Amino acid sequence: IIYRKEKQILPNSATMIKPNDRLVIAGNPTVLEEVYKTITERKKLFPEPFGKNLYLIIDLNQNREDIEIMLNEAIFLKEHFLDCRLYIRILHMKNSNILDELKKNESDNIEILDDCENSELFNIIEFDTTKSDIGLFLIDNKIFKRQMQERLYILKRPLYIFGINSLYNISKATLLMGDDIEMETLSSSVFDICETLNLKLSLCNYDPEGDFSEKKNIIEHYETLANLHSFKIKIKEKKANPIRELRVENDILHIAPFDKSI
Repeated sequence: IIYRKEKQILPNSATMIKPNDRLVIAGNPTVLEEVYKTITERKKLFPEPFGKNLYLIIDLNQNREDIEIMLNEAIFLKEHFLDCRLYIRILHMKNSNILDELKKNESDNIEILDDCENSELFNIIEFDTTKSDIGLFLIDNKIFKRQMQERLYILKRPLYIFGINSLYNISKATLLMGDDIEMETLSSSVFDICETLNLKLSLCNYDPEGDFSEKKNIIEHYETLANLHSFKIKIKEKKANPIRELRVENDILHIAPFDKSI
């Protein structure tokens, strides 16, 4: 039996367990103990359940140095996530010298996809996502702004946008408090990402009006998960404009829900 928000749910094969659910399970104590161990040890599996593999989109018209940085970050992530492959989708293949350099990185776990006509780009990305079990897109901000926002939103996958600082030089993650449902939906993945990449997590409630009471449920939710994961989080409450607070930060991974307002 599942108890969710003080309501009782009788599960079937299609029922999904969600954060903050309470489960009442009857059975052999020895078997149940093993089930508990299995559940609590299922950590560091991101980008699952969205998919298993990484998908890097590179435009060969970009600066060679920027391309190298993105490739290095993508390989860094591949090495930290368990049993995943990296697929690299190439745009604008006229620059054959850079393409030849990229192909030197191909291996059993890294594959270059370079047969893409720009007119068919979006259809090909959707095909790749399904065929290759893509769980995380890696993309430059310029490409995301120019072409990809609506299509990637439809695919419902997490997205990593490259920033000024490389991910392997960052030690902290920040999550701004928002809608309760979105925050609960994000929570398991947030802890998984931070544990996998060894990032300290700050949960930030920046409110220009200084009204912090509405977010108590979110804080309790994250503190409960933090205890389950044996993971420390920092709660920040400040009467401030969140955009101004984030602008002075230059060494964080900013985690945010990928919604239409992004």
